[in-house]
Amino acid sequence: MKKALSLMLILTIAFGVIGCSNPQEMTKDDIVDKVYVYEKDGCGGNFTIEIKADGTFCYYEGFLSSHIGLGEWSYSDGILTLFEKIPRINEAHELEEVINSYHFSVEEDILIFVEKDSDNFRYVKIKDGEKFLVNHSL
Repeated sequence: MKKALSLMLILTIAFGVIGCSNPQEMTKDDIVDKVYVYEKDGCGGNFTIEIKADGTFCYYEGFLSSHIGLGEWSYSDGILTLFEKIPRINEAHELEEVINSYHFSVEEDILIFVEKDSDNFRYVKIKDGEKFLVNHSL
């Protein structure tokens, strides 16, 4: 009887530890080929970010925006970083490229904006902790 109770106690503790362990870490395969929609209003419509499997992304801040952001992304240690190359004319009237970067922590089907060390978008200003959710209807 004591052996059975001991075994039950050990199994209960083991299952408790397993149940409290961290969920499986997200990989880059979990975030690609999805369109994420900003939880608030965009610029006259949905603000969307599309993460593509080829290492590129595009974003569109809404119907009233003429800007479509393009670039490359990287994913490491639960942080997705978007790198947008923006051409501009500098003070010497030469064409140069500015690289804006946007950082997001990643949870299942959610991108959470990390304001620290991030640039902000052109028309819609995203605050720390605001979310982009996967649009499952697309």
